[in-house]
Formats: sequence, structure tokens, C-alpha cells
Amino acid sequence: MSEVVPEAVPATPAVPAAPAAATPEPAKAGTFLTSAEDDATPAEGKPKDAAPVVPEKYEFKAPSGVALDQEQTAQYAEVAKAAKLTQDQAQSLVDFDLKRSAAMSESLAAERRGWIDAVKNDKEIGGANYEQTRRLARAGFQKFADAELTDFMNVTGFGEHPALVRYCRLVALGFGEDKTQGLNSSAGQATGSFADEFYAKANKAYSANNSQ
Repeated sequence: MSEVVPEAVPATPAVPAAPAAATPEPAKAGTFLTSAEDDATPAEGKPKDAAPVVPEKYEFKAPSGVALDQEQTAQYAEVAKAAKLTQDQAQSLVDFDLKRSAAMSESLAAERRGWIDAVKNDKEIGGANYEQTRRLARAGFQKFADAELTDFMNVTGFGEHPALVRYCRLVALGFGEDKTQGLNSSAGQATGSFADEFYAKANKAYSANNSQ
């Protein structure tokens, strides 16, 4: 009897070894907020922003009811040119400044209206005495005020201030209403100096007191 030879079993192909897992790189120090590195997209290949256009001459527009004179326009243009502002940027600067100036003017006008109301409502110089106060205060002011002081009062509005109105009223009363009525309002000054009239009045009062 012949010996049975077992069939050869095909060899199992070797399974290739799995590649070793890649070791992750260590995280960079810092966070989104604290990292010193700039991870923004590199500027290479990115179109550059166009340089701002500084006009040769600025054209400014003023709000309705407001006129810009040549001096103001030149000043605005000088500032804008020095700062290399575009037309739109310069116009924004002008708009801001004009609004600020308008607000300041309105604030001063409101203050002047408040002074006038204070005089009208004052128990001593206002009410039924308002017209007389106005006449006396103007006469007292015109007695010694020159053109420069008059212009200052008109520009600043200080001529409406209750304290100054009271003072000028007392000046008129101190020198006598009959004398202040004869002042030359166009010239704004009386003949003689304040010292001459003051000492003359003081000497007269002194003599009257000593004769008693």
C-alpha cells in the first residue's frame, strides 16, 4: 500500500506592516489673542490698496445757510493738505468744524437770552423798571465807553450781563440822570475825565456835609 502524501498548502502572503502614525507637531505657544506670530495671509500675490488721492485743490461745501469766506476756505485747505487728506476726508473735517461752531454760537446766544430774561425778571432793575434801567444803563455805559469797548460788548454779548447792566445803571444815577441824558452817544464819551467829574461831585458832597 502506497503512502499518501498531503497536498502542499499555499503560503499566506505576508501582510504589509501599517505605516507608523505620524507624530503631530507640538502646538505653537500662544493663543489666538496672545500669539506674537502673524498668521494672516501673506501679502504676496494680494493686490495692494490704492494710495489715497490728495487733490490739488479742495472744493468744500457748506451747509444751507452757512457761507464759507476765502480765509476760512484757505485755512481748511492748508490743514487738509498738510495732513494729506482726500477730498472726502477734508469735507468731513469741514462738516465737523462747522457743526461745532454752530453749536457754540447757539450756546452763547442762549446764554445771552438768559441774561436778558434775568434783567427783565429782576425785582430791582426789571419789571416795571426795565425800560428805565435800559435807558440809564446805556447812558452810564456810553459816558466812558469808547468805540473799541462798544465793539467788544457787541461781539461778545457781555453788554447783556445783569451785573454790568446794574453797574452802568448806577454810573448814570451817580452822575445824575439829567447829565447822562446829554451825552453824545455817537462819540461814546462825555467832555471831561471820569476823575474830574468824580472829585467834583465828591467835593460838593464833602462841602455840604461840613457846612451842617
